[in-house]
Amino acid sequence: MVKYGRKSVMQQIKHAVDLYLFKAGLQEQLNKREQLALWNEIAGKQIIRHSRPLAIKKNKLFVEVTDSTWLFHLTMLKPRIIEEFNRAAGFKAISDIKFFNADFHSRLAREREETNALFKTNEGLCNEDENAYIEPGEEEVIDNAVLLSPEPFQPRLRSLLIKSALYQKRQQTK
Repeated sequence: MVKYGRKSVMQQIKHAVDLYLFKAGLQEQLNKREQLALWNEIAGKQIIRHSRPLAIKKNKLFVEVTDSTWLFHLTMLKPRIIEEFNRAAGFKAISDIKFFNADFHSRLAREREETNALFKTNEGLCNEDENAYIEPGEEEVIDNAVLLSPEPFQPRLRSLLIKSALYQKRQQTK
């Protein structure tokens, strides 16, 4: 007898979504994104501030670091990071890590300036008043969330998240 309960329907939906992702060639990309998100679990706050994972290709994790000091430090920790990363993934997701020096903080600052300029031109959407502003802690959370998205989407995602946060704050004050 076939059951049409909630669980079987959900399993059918999951199967359909998995099949679509596989046929569209997106399943592997989704898996890689999930694996990149593991960096935040294993790296720790200090390392996260000075590094960001970019991609996993052929079992090699590519990570940007802010300066040569962090590049050296993370290179020394590489075996431990690989071990912890694979343990968190539940399988041997990576066999090597390539760290390289890139000043992504200045790129974020540039994008922040572009976003602020956008807000000044769209005063109707994001009128900065005393009731609605982004606090430094909130801005850091937004920046960390933006770093998880693909680089071409980061400026627009940052803008969208800030607009959303400001909108929610204005709604709470009404």
